[in-house]
Amino acid sequence: MTASTAQTALLKARYFLSQAQKAESDVNALSDRLPFAANLEAAIVYARTSIEHLKADYSSRFNGQGYRRWHDQKWKKSDQLFHYFYERRNYILHQHPELTHAQVNVEVSEQITMTMSFSVTVIRADGSIEKDEGAAAESKPEKLPASGSSMVSHQFFFAEVGWGEKPALLYVEEFIEHCKQFISAAESHFG
Repeated sequence: MTASTAQTALLKARYFLSQAQKAESDVNALSDRLPFAANLEAAIVYARTSIEHLKADYSSRFNGQGYRRWHDQKWKKSDQLFHYFYERRNYILHQHPELTHAQVNVEVSEQITMTMSFSVTVIRADGSIEKDEGAAAESKPEKLPASGSSMVSHQFFFAEVGWGEKPALLYVEEFIEHCKQFISAAESHFG
């Protein structure tokens, strides 16, 4: 069975999302954001396109069986994330590129080595002093690997107020999943 145009658009959205993930993990992503931004926007656009293809295909084929009414009811029950990213496609195409900012995480680990020495001196009541050199000891540190290491990582977040709690890739992944569920529900109800 061949994939519907809606399913094909979803495959494209997932492809572009995977390319955005690769671009984000690139060490040059902070200085060259174009690969990340272009693929992130393409994932949003193709996810929205999947719903448009579904609507075009099913409205003409299943209008007599109430597709449009079903679509509108399903639409009203969709959550805020679905509606927000559905509209972001128009924003990207007609107004402005999607803005993101980077959060850079730096982890530094250091090792500290300590040494300790002690000796015992006993002063007796008769005034004699006894030093116990046998008790003198110095703890020697074990051979430790070279100290100090650091790791730098980054993630991109949407700059839009209210959409910065999670990394941008997670939001788009959720939007694609919502589109998939919308399409699957239509296919099982009318297919």
